[in-house]
Amino acid sequence: MVFERNILPGTTDYTGVPMEDILEHLKDWLINTDLVIKNISEEREKVKAKDTLFEDSEGILSYCDYFVELFSRYRNDLVRLNKEMPVAVTQSHLEIIHQLYRSSRNEAPSAIEFKTEWISHRLPHNEVRPILDQIYKNARHLFEYFRDLPNLAQRLLTFIKPTGGNVLTNINIKLENSPIGVLNTGTIKSVEKALTILEQSGESKFSASIKNLSEAILNSNVSNDIKFKIMEKVSVLATEGTLPKEKINKSAMRPLIQELAALIQGVSSLSQLWDQYGSVIISFFSGN
Repeated sequence: MVFERNILPGTTDYTGVPMEDILEHLKDWLINTDLVIKNISEEREKVKAKDTLFEDSEGILSYCDYFVELFSRYRNDLVRLNKEMPVAVTQSHLEIIHQLYRSSRNEAPSAIEFKTEWISHRLPHNEVRPILDQIYKNARHLFEYFRDLPNLAQRLLTFIKPTGGNVLTNINIKLENSPIGVLNTGTIKSVEKALTILEQSGESKFSASIKNLSEAILNSNVSNDIKFKIMEKVSVLATEGTLPKEKINKSAMRPLIQELAALIQGVSSLSQLWDQYGSVIISFFSGN
């Protein structure tokens, strides 16, 4: 029995899901994309056939063309994923999935704009409302359908195999003088794991700032107690950063960032580090 996605968009937990089920989900994404393209194209023809009944048939047709062109590009990527991933999962496949998600998230408001502009008011000829409703519902459905892609990408990281002699390696924090007290907490390993996920997810700027800040703190001359307090907060921020953007608890991270800044700036020999890396961390958790 194939693992079923959660009915709520973006909430599917792919932990432990086998590759066979993931491939079935990818087929389903492609089938749904094909169906939406077909449905919107059919509704477009209805608009053309009854153009005099619409307020601005050309404006509505432009939206239809936009949706079909955009979703056709998504389809091309899904065809590639369905063709190549049964053979092997590569980093380029993860990047395609992240691009699909980012694009669908950024373009999703266009469905609401369509509804606001053409549906959410009294129509001159109400008999054409079902046509407009179908265009909106199909576009919105597909945008929402793509919201699980970041969850899928995190699971796919575990299936990446070496290709062309290149081995997927973890990111390690370089230590000049191993702070044994901090190492024993497992904090560094947690940060390194998060850095690897962030790098593979395309968040290289945030990943580099966390890595450079961690190395500067751990290789400094301050006490292990201060290092531990700082790295504990860095670990939480780095781990939270690996979540899909819409699942990051920004309100919980803001006070943590303030505490981290206070700790670093409270030590004269470390204060300049926040000037170097703090803005990237703040920006990451305040962006969309």
